[in-house]
Amino acid sequence: RLTARCSAARNSSTTNRSPWPWNVAQVRRGPAPELLAHHFTQGGRPQEAVVYWHRAGVRATERAATVEAISHFTKARELLATLPVSAVNRDQELETLTELGPSLTASVGYGAPEVMEVYTRALEVSRQLGEDSIAYSRALSGLWIYYMARGPHETAWEIARQLLTTAEGLGDPRLQVTARGNLADMCLHAGDFVGAAEHGRAGIALDHDHPRGPDDDDAGIMCRVWVSWSLHALGYADQAQAIADEALALGVTDSSALVRTEAWLYATAYQVRIRDYDTCRVHCAELGAIAVELDLGYFRHWGRSILDGFARPRAMRTVLTRSAAESRNGARRAAVRRPRHFLPCWQKVASPRGEQPKR
Repeated sequence: RLTARCSAARNSSTTNRSPWPWNVAQVRRGPAPELLAHHFTQGGRPQEAVVYWHRAGVRATERAATVEAISHFTKARELLATLPVSAVNRDQELETLTELGPSLTASVGYGAPEVMEVYTRALEVSRQLGEDSIAYSRALSGLWIYYMARGPHETAWEIARQLLTTAEGLGDPRLQVTARGNLADMCLHAGDFVGAAEHGRAGIALDHDHPRGPDDDDAGIMCRVWVSWSLHALGYADQAQAIADEALALGVTDSSALVRTEAWLYATAYQVRIRDYDTCRVHCAELGAIAVELDLGYFRHWGRSILDGFARPRAMRTVLTRSAAESRNGARRAAVRRPRHFLPCWQKVASPRGEQPKR
């Protein structure tokens, strides 16, 4: 009934049409932030609308409604572009970009151009706070995800080292965990398993001493992932399995849908590494189920790829050989491209025992 009155007021020719959305919003304040955001937008009050579009995006994220969250955050960005420059609007835009990045990652993948655009903008906005600020470092960490997935990996190396230097300078332990996890990831996929284990263990130690808060990323879990992969490559199978189990246990109980999905993804990949294909199929089924339930297209693609290729060694070797040839020829793949520095590590997983991948 209130919505109908609001619509009638907007269609009337009286001079009192603009207060209606505001009055409706006052009556309905609290629940359904997307409805309030719509009323404020239609009522010509973009400043209030931005707040409620952002709040609606956060609520959608909490429900793992990724596509809906992206829509709400995008509307907030569009309205922010029409507002005058101010410290309040700058902070609001930075919060919106920070929330939008993970949702885009879950929907379209780490290496999607949309992810780069969002984190590049976040970097520009946060630079106003100073390059030694936590906000700038977190935006830089988001951009690292893009370059790590898409390349060039030289840029990813530079960002990872800069993040660690900045985190240590700020004395922020959680940011140091993130930086250590990034460097462990880089070392692992460059074949430096000792370096990956060292960075990962340093991150795990910091994670123990400074537990993750509700607004922190899952870098502590990822440190455990990279340490388990590195220890397995170095021949410490029992230690690797224990840490891999710990990472999975932490991941699947996390409140974030993206973290839970990633936990199953990396657990599946670990089982591929140790050639436990039966467990791999079980984990992959869990990955596929949660990806379908939450409409996470990127992870659905990964689940299908693993079931079609990674769970079958011969098919996996064929896929990787073709992928390496396409990379050399500069061909664009239909799926998200993997930079060339990943190939030796993944080829080693797919190779028969004793066979070394060609570099």
